[in-house]
Amino acid sequence: MSKPETINKRRWPQNPLEKKFVMKWREDNKFTTGSSDSHPCKMLQYLMSPEQPKMEEISHRDIVVAESVIQWLGSPVGQSFLVNVIKDEKHVLKLLELERRQCK
Repeated sequence: MSKPETINKRRWPQNPLEKKFVMKWREDNKFTTGSSDSHPCKMLQYLMSPEQPKMEEISHRDIVVAESVIQWLGSPVGQSFLVNVIKDEKHVLKLLELERRQCK
């Protein structure tokens, strides 16, 4: 399988956080197909497999769609969405504050 390309890669120079989200997704979800190709689908395979532990085959399009959603989460609109979802979740906010302190 060839290396997938995200749909909006052209946005990365103006929105580097979008690229960071996609690169982190790829880094955390590498899956070797047995050939020299690796692609970010370990988690995606799990998410798309209704009957565990059998893992469904995923297509190139599946990967591109997933990476596009991940990229969107790094966009200003996606960041706003994330903030609105977690702003009332006190335990998440405490974890984020703890993480912020540890990074100083």
